[in-house]
Amino acid sequence: MKKQNLIVICIGMIITIASFIMSFMFYKSLNNLVIYARKDSYAYSYAKTNLIRRIEISDSDQDKFTLKLEDFDYNIVNKEIEIVGYEGISKELVIPSYIDGYRVTTIKKGAIPKTVKTLILSPNMKKITASDFTKTSIKCYKNDFCKDLKKKDKLDVSYISDSDNYYFINANKEFTYNIERGKLTITNYIGEDNLVIIPETINGYEVNSLKFDGTGIVGMYIPNTVKSISGDITSSLVNKYFVTTSTIVIISFAVFALCNIFIRNDKLVDLVYRMPKYIASIIYLLVISYFMHSMRVNPIDYNKYIIASIIATLIYILLAIVFTLVHKSNKEFDKKVKQSGSFIREACGLIEDLNKEDYDDIKELLKYSDPVSIEEVKDIEKDIIKNIKEDNKEELKVLINKRNRIIKENK
Repeated sequence: MKKQNLIVICIGMIITIASFIMSFMFYKSLNNLVIYARKDSYAYSYAKTNLIRRIEISDSDQDKFTLKLEDFDYNIVNKEIEIVGYEGISKELVIPSYIDGYRVTTIKKGAIPKTVKTLILSPNMKKITASDFTKTSIKCYKNDFCKDLKKKDKLDVSYISDSDNYYFINANKEFTYNIERGKLTITNYIGEDNLVIIPETINGYEVNSLKFDGTGIVGMYIPNTVKSISGDITSSLVNKYFVTTSTIVIISFAVFALCNIFIRNDKLVDLVYRMPKYIASIIYLLVISYFMHSMRVNPIDYNKYIIASIIATLIYILLAIVFTLVHKSNKEFDKKVKQSGSFIREACGLIEDLNKEDYDDIKELLKYSDPVSIEEVKDIEKDIIKNIKEDNKEELKVLINKRNRIIKENK
């Protein structure tokens, strides 16, 4: 391999290795997410497969992470919340103590569907329509309001004990979701916490899959109900940045090496011609490295950098092809010139062999003849060689002048 080629390849390897190391270091800096999950869960296996830090949740700690969220329609009246509707399918419905920072104190008549079999009320509750819950079991704290429901309204009321574990901050304000065929997919996390508990249910529907951007989350509990993790959440979990940058770097260097080593011209291991070759190759790798740096700053827009890298690669390949054709054309022209001048060298060589002083004028005539031969004078050139060998000087002058005249006319 030529020395210049070796230098360019070494520069390319240094740039490639630097880009790869940069990608890996940033991957490690982003990959500080910890997944909390049961060891027998899909989330735990997912984290293990994708080399994500994971902490096993034991059976005794399971209740601390169990979260069931609900969506309610409500009005704000005198800085208190009045629930006016619920469209979920929960059989046991916990009414939150607060929504948007306001105390939930009232349930409007007809707000809770008959499908709810058990209603759990927070200590903030002040008013419900008793006739709506004659066939509903009610659980509440033993306060005056709850006692009246049991004694005056004759409802099926039981008191919440200290051993009961109900979560009254359960109004859904942090997740958006889609429900398709009874399966719920969380599509976005709009909260501000970096430690997130994924709920087991929202509105009574099991949370089956996650598909949202997890950037900024450092800890996430994922329940056993989740059977699929996909989409942009992998920007934090699997970290597509590392996969993307590694792939681009490897492919880019492969194209670079292919264009500089394996695509050959006639006898050279060069794709492009001298300086344009080295400049194009090094600029190409620097552009790819710039994309890697830009993606490190903004990994969410990795698709944009994939497209930009593909365009840069196509431009580089196009330039490589152009430089190859130019180089090949130059080589063919050089070869043609060398071949064209062979007649003059041969004729002068034969005259030198004759070693006759009276041939000086013939030598001068040949010396200033057109060095480029054309097809129309091939036969004349053969006759000139023949007459030199036969020492026919007079005929030589006529033939040489005729040859030069024909070439000049053709030009």
